[in-house]
Amino acid sequence: MPYLNFASKKIQQTIHEKSLDILEKTGVVFNHDPAIEILKKNGAKADGKKVFFPSKLVEECLSACPSFFTLVARNPEKNAEFAGKNGFLVLPNLGPVFIQNPDGTRRGGTLQDYINITRLSQASDVVDVVGSCPIDAHDADPETKFLQMLYQSLKWSDKPVMCCTGTPEDTERQLTLMALAFGSETATNETVITGTSLSPLSPLAYSEEAAYALMAFGAAGQMVIIAGAPMSGISAPVTITGTTLLINTEFLAGMVLAQCAGPGCPVVYATTASAGNLQSAGYVTGTPDTSML
Repeated sequence: MPYLNFASKKIQQTIHEKSLDILEKTGVVFNHDPAIEILKKNGAKADGKKVFFPSKLVEECLSACPSFFTLVARNPEKNAEFAGKNGFLVLPNLGPVFIQNPDGTRRGGTLQDYINITRLSQASDVVDVVGSCPIDAHDADPETKFLQMLYQSLKWSDKPVMCCTGTPEDTERQLTLMALAFGSETATNETVITGTSLSPLSPLAYSEEAAYALMAFGAAGQMVIIAGAPMSGISAPVTITGTTLLINTEFLAGMVLAQCAGPGCPVVYATTASAGNLQSAGYVTGTPDTSML
């Protein structure tokens, strides 16, 4: 497929070098004490919740990341190959809160909406992976919502299934359910059968939930998609290059934590960054800035 390059190799290298400088001198906040401890054991330094990363540690963890991997489905014919620029995959959309009705009005999503989206995704020749949070099921019990959604994904699809990032308990329950769906409590130790997508707490921080997920999925050898979501001019510098620098720095910090928890676990570089509306401080999607980022 065609690719557009908005930054030369020289600019990309500069962004990487500046990211390493920020990681080592400015640091990243982790709101999860076990994350701080494991990073310290692997050579990072900490001042309270702020962690400083030596460049050597970052480069070593980058080298440990696999350049390609297979996300296994219960139906082997539907395995998803993550193979860099040689492949293109369609994964679940994440985060929508509302369903838009044909008359233009909108309402909160329901568990039945989630089921319908899963069934449509299963029937689609385009969608490669299901699960996660394509719609927020407002009517589900908040205590078990993510588990109910994952169960419906497994019930209505035999494609690869992603989990949601939630509380530590949510994360552990979902990993257990995925292992049971593959017939063994140790299934996650044998191959990559699931993953999760999470975002840093821009600028330069990770929440407890995100940090826990990085460690739990990393330790289990499962896929972690780190999708930075800063807004240019609000939670990131106003320029495209400055926002890109923030995305890259936050990604590297999360990648290091995942690799420290589980060396060799698959980590996917992603972003849902966009320009912020400087009049309302709201998130704006679908702008040229979004595509460039």
